[in-house]
Amino acid sequence: MAHTIGCIFDHGRRTVEELDRDVVEFAIAYGYKASEEYATGLASHSDSEYDESQALTEEADEAIDYLNGLDGKPAYTHYGNDGEAGAFGLWPDVEGTEEQWTDDSIVHATEAPEYIRVVNDHGNVTLYKVTLAEVWSVV
Repeated sequence: MAHTIGCIFDHGRRTVEELDRDVVEFAIAYGYKASEEYATGLASHSDSEYDESQALTEEADEAIDYLNGLDGKPAYTHYGNDGEAGAFGLWPDVEGTEEQWTDDSIVHATEAPEYIRVVNDHGNVTLYKVTLAEVWSVV
């Protein structure tokens, strides 16, 4: 399945529990294996100290961790909840790119080299031509 940047679902007027359930179900579509407790129904738990809402939140957090570990999502993006709007989606990590700006992995387009030379531990040399390809854009 393709990873698309932006809001996947908006729950501004729904409960936290509904959002958490939708997050888990979305992750299952991407191959997440929900806990046995989730699969058999959280409400069927017999412990009187059991907090169904807390268990569901923990399951959703694990599902988000799973989604963020998937290969193939665009660089400097993360799955998560937009706390203010109650929206879940794949969001660009603008702050992460700013923090990495001093790192060699991100350079300003005007500073990008035309070629990159890579030397491996055996002394073999490979020359790569650098091309700019848009990963994501935020307005």
